Amino acid sequence: MWRTFFLAIGFSLAVFGGEFLLVEKAVWAEAATDSDVQQVAGYLLDRAETENEVKTDFHPDPWAPWAMLSSGAILILYCLSVPKPE
Repeated sequence: MWRTFFLAIGFSLAVFGGEFLLVEKAVWAEAATDSDVQQVAGYLLDRAETENEVKTDFHPDPWAPWAMLSSGAILILYCLSVPKPE
Protein backbone atom coordinates (compact mmCIF):
# COMPACT_ATOMS: atom_id res chain seq x y z
CA MET A 1 0.00 0.00 0.00
CA TRP A 2 2.78 2.45 0.86
CA ARG A 3 4.57 1.59 -2.36
CA THR A 4 1.59 2.60 -4.50
CA PHE A 5 0.97 5.70 -2.39
CA PHE A 6 4.50 7.01 -2.95
CA LEU A 7 4.35 5.96 -6.59
CA ALA A 8 1.25 8.11 -7.02
CA ILE A 9 2.98 11.03 -5.29
CA GLY A 10 5.96 10.59 -7.64
CA PHE A 11 3.75 10.62 -10.72
CA SER A 12 1.89 13.68 -9.43
CA LEU A 13 5.12 15.56 -8.80
CA ALA A 14 6.42 14.67 -12.24
CA VAL A 15 3.20 15.78 -13.95
CA PHE A 16 3.05 19.08 -12.02
CA GLY A 17 6.71 19.71 -12.77
CA GLY A 18 6.09 19.15 -16.46
CA GLU A 19 3.10 21.49 -16.37
CA PHE A 20 5.13 24.21 -14.66
CA LEU A 21 7.72 23.90 -17.45
CA LEU A 22 5.01 24.66 -20.02
CA VAL A 23 2.98 27.26 -18.09
CA GLU A 24 4.47 30.67 -17.38
CA LYS A 25 1.88 31.76 -14.80
CA ALA A 26 -1.45 30.69 -13.36
CA VAL A 27 -4.29 33.12 -12.63
CA TRP A 28 -7.05 32.32 -10.18
CA ALA A 29 -10.20 34.45 -10.24
CA GLU A 30 -12.82 34.79 -7.55
CA ALA A 31 -15.99 32.82 -8.16
CA ALA A 32 -19.12 34.66 -9.28
CA THR A 33 -21.47 35.73 -6.49
CA ASP A 34 -25.26 35.56 -6.55
CA SER A 35 -25.50 39.29 -7.22
CA ASP A 36 -23.33 38.87 -10.33
CA VAL A 37 -25.58 36.10 -11.59
CA GLN A 38 -28.72 38.17 -10.95
CA GLN A 39 -27.14 41.18 -12.64
CA VAL A 40 -26.52 39.23 -15.81
CA ALA A 41 -30.08 37.85 -15.89
CA GLY A 42 -29.41 35.01 -18.29
CA TYR A 43 -26.74 36.57 -20.51
CA LEU A 44 -23.18 35.35 -20.68
CA LEU A 45 -20.82 37.30 -18.47
CA ASP A 46 -17.30 38.04 -19.55
CA ARG A 47 -15.60 37.85 -16.16
CA ALA A 48 -12.46 39.58 -17.44
CA GLU A 49 -14.38 42.84 -17.87
CA THR A 50 -15.92 43.05 -14.41
CA GLU A 51 -14.48 45.76 -12.24
CA ASN A 52 -14.78 44.10 -8.81
CA GLU A 53 -13.04 40.84 -9.68
CA VAL A 54 -10.11 39.80 -7.48
CA LYS A 55 -7.33 37.97 -9.31
CA THR A 56 -4.36 36.17 -7.86
CA ASP A 57 -1.35 35.45 -10.05
CA PHE A 58 0.99 32.56 -9.33
CA HIS A 59 4.46 32.68 -10.88
CA PRO A 60 6.50 29.55 -10.10
CA ASP A 61 10.20 30.06 -9.45
CA PRO A 62 12.57 28.92 -12.23
CA TRP A 63 13.89 26.06 -10.09
CA ALA A 64 10.46 24.71 -9.04
CA PRO A 65 9.64 22.65 -12.17
CA TRP A 66 13.05 20.98 -12.18
CA ALA A 67 12.86 20.23 -8.46
CA MET A 68 9.41 18.69 -8.84
CA LEU A 69 10.44 16.66 -11.89
CA SER A 70 13.58 15.31 -10.23
CA SER A 71 11.80 14.52 -6.95
CA GLY A 72 9.04 12.75 -8.83
CA ALA A 73 11.53 10.76 -10.91
CA ILE A 74 13.46 9.70 -7.81
CA LEU A 75 10.25 8.57 -6.08
CA ILE A 76 9.09 6.66 -9.16
CA LEU A 77 12.43 4.89 -9.59
CA TYR A 78 12.63 4.05 -5.90
CA CYS A 79 9.09 2.65 -5.83
CA LEU A 80 9.73 0.53 -8.91
CA SER A 81 12.99 -0.83 -7.49
CA VAL A 82 11.53 -1.88 -4.13
CA PRO A 83 10.41 -5.53 -4.21
CA LYS A 84 6.68 -6.16 -4.08
CA PRO A 85 5.38 -7.37 -0.71
CA GLU A 86 3.93 -10.86 -0.68
